[in-house]
Amino acid sequence: MDREYLERVNRATRQDWHIMRNMIREKYTAAIADSRFFVLSHMLDLAIFWSAGASRSRIARWLVETGGDTLRETPELRELREYLSRHMFYSQTKPWHGLTPERVRELQGRLQAGIGERARWRLEHGVKVPVLKAIVRLAAPVPQLWKLPFLRGLEQADLSAEDFVHPEKFLKRVPAWLRRLLPESSSERLSRAIALRGQTLLALFLLGYAYDWADTEVHKLLLQLGLLEPAPQEAPGPVSLDEARAKAAASGSTPQAAPRRNVSA
Repeated sequence: MDREYLERVNRATRQDWHIMRNMIREKYTAAIADSRFFVLSHMLDLAIFWSAGASRSRIARWLVETGGDTLRETPELRELREYLSRHMFYSQTKPWHGLTPERVRELQGRLQAGIGERARWRLEHGVKVPVLKAIVRLAAPVPQLWKLPFLRGLEQADLSAEDFVHPEKFLKRVPAWLRRLLPESSSERLSRAIALRGQTLLALFLLGYAYDWADTEVHKLLLQLGLLEPAPQEAPGPVSLDEARAKAAASGSTPQAAPRRNVSA
């Protein structure tokens, strides 16, 4: 029995579970009513899920070519199995594989908590952000998060991703040198999208995270200087179970279930 392998699997799987728990916790707070939080939080989730896409395709290849029998492995497939034994977990796929599973979970939790805390501050102080739409799919994996700094004053904005696999409309708007950088065949473009979408989405999320921090800090400073008048506050969003228990403990009452509230972002 390979105890080192079993320990590695148990360790990474446990942290994967905590990562998915972190994804859910912040979304069940009032922060979900903030459209920017809604988009950034889901982009961070996808940066993790989509990073595992390449490993999942390798698992399928190994199963198809071996039928699940290690005796049918070639040297290449044996090397592939060894790779998968270390990197098939959410916490150990590229670009996260350079960190320990515990460190990945801690970092992801802090990023989720950071955007959640700032979203709640904006909601509490009546700072409005545009209603955002950011649709992504297999052939269009890169939302236009770089537009976030240029949306001030808008009521709503569409940050949906451009189709990378069949980019006819997109290519009409870009220079010729950029067109030449794209692979020629649609299947090759799809393979490239699957291989790089996790890393690309993480880089864009970090760009959006930095802007979210800077923009919120500016609003805090303007509010302290009396240069910003808070807008009227809207009805509060969903309240997490932890928040309800804390309020109940402070008031000495029993927490009641919060009414359902649908939020569109």
